[in-house]
Amino acid sequence: MSNDISLLEDMREEFRKNNPHLINLPPARRQTPEEIAAYKEMKRLRLIDIKQQLAEIEAKKNPKPVNSALQKYRKQEKK
Repeated sequence: MSNDISLLEDMREEFRKNNPHLINLPPARRQTPEEIAAYKEMKRLRLIDIKQQLAEIEAKKNPKPVNSALQKYRKQEKK
Protein backbone atom coordinates (compact mmCIF):
# COMPACT_ATOMS: atom_id res chain seq x y z
CA MET A 1 0.00 0.00 0.00
CA SER A 2 2.73 2.47 0.93
CA ASN A 3 4.51 1.54 -2.28
CA ASP A 4 1.45 2.66 -4.26
CA ILE A 5 1.34 5.95 -2.36
CA SER A 6 5.01 6.65 -2.99
CA LEU A 7 4.50 5.86 -6.68
CA LEU A 8 1.60 8.32 -6.82
CA GLU A 9 3.67 10.97 -5.03
CA ASP A 10 6.51 10.45 -7.51
CA MET A 11 4.10 10.75 -10.43
CA ARG A 12 2.65 13.93 -8.97
CA GLU A 13 6.09 15.50 -8.50
CA GLU A 14 7.02 14.58 -12.07
CA PHE A 15 3.79 16.17 -13.30
CA ARG A 16 4.59 19.33 -11.31
CA LYS A 17 8.07 19.50 -12.88
CA ASN A 18 6.69 19.01 -16.39
CA ASN A 19 3.93 21.60 -15.90
CA PRO A 20 5.45 24.56 -14.02
CA HIS A 21 2.57 26.83 -15.04
CA LEU A 22 0.30 24.88 -12.67
CA ILE A 23 1.74 26.42 -9.51
CA ASN A 24 -1.39 26.02 -7.40
CA LEU A 25 -0.93 22.30 -6.90
CA PRO A 26 -0.01 21.41 -3.34
CA PRO A 27 3.18 19.43 -2.79
CA ALA A 28 2.85 15.67 -2.84
CA ARG A 29 4.55 15.19 0.53
CA ARG A 30 2.11 14.61 3.36
CA GLN A 31 2.66 16.52 6.58
CA THR A 32 3.07 14.67 9.83
CA PRO A 33 0.77 15.55 12.75
CA GLU A 34 3.75 17.21 14.47
CA GLU A 35 4.37 19.43 11.44
CA ILE A 36 0.69 20.36 11.27
CA ALA A 37 0.64 21.23 14.99
CA ALA A 38 3.84 23.29 14.64
CA TYR A 39 2.36 25.18 11.67
CA LYS A 40 -0.86 25.92 13.57
CA GLU A 41 1.11 27.14 16.58
CA MET A 42 3.28 29.37 14.35
CA LYS A 43 0.16 30.80 12.70
CA ARG A 44 -1.49 31.40 16.09
CA LEU A 45 1.58 33.23 17.41
CA ARG A 46 1.77 35.32 14.24
CA LEU A 47 -1.88 36.31 14.58
CA ILE A 48 -1.34 37.27 18.22
CA ASP A 49 1.65 39.42 17.22
CA ILE A 50 -0.33 41.13 14.45
CA LYS A 51 -3.24 41.70 16.82
CA GLN A 52 -0.93 43.34 19.36
CA GLN A 53 0.63 45.57 16.72
CA LEU A 54 -2.78 46.64 15.45
CA ALA A 55 -3.98 47.28 19.01
CA GLU A 56 -0.99 49.58 19.57
CA ILE A 57 -1.78 51.49 16.39
CA GLU A 58 -5.45 51.63 17.37
CA ALA A 59 -4.54 53.09 20.76
CA LYS A 60 -2.50 55.84 19.08
CA LYS A 61 -4.73 56.87 16.20
CA ASN A 62 -7.96 54.84 16.15
CA PRO A 63 -8.38 54.96 12.34
CA LYS A 64 -11.25 53.05 10.80
CA PRO A 65 -9.17 50.79 8.45
CA VAL A 66 -7.03 49.63 11.36
CA ASN A 67 -10.14 48.78 13.36
CA SER A 68 -11.51 46.66 10.52
CA ALA A 69 -8.15 44.88 10.13
CA LEU A 70 -8.04 44.28 13.88
CA GLN A 71 -11.52 42.77 13.80
CA LYS A 72 -10.45 40.53 10.90
CA TYR A 73 -7.51 39.12 12.84
CA ARG A 74 -9.62 38.68 15.96
CA LYS A 75 -12.05 36.57 13.92
CA GLN A 76 -9.18 34.48 12.54
CA GLU A 77 -7.82 33.96 16.03
CA LYS A 78 -11.15 32.49 17.16
CA LYS A 79 -10.97 29.82 14.42
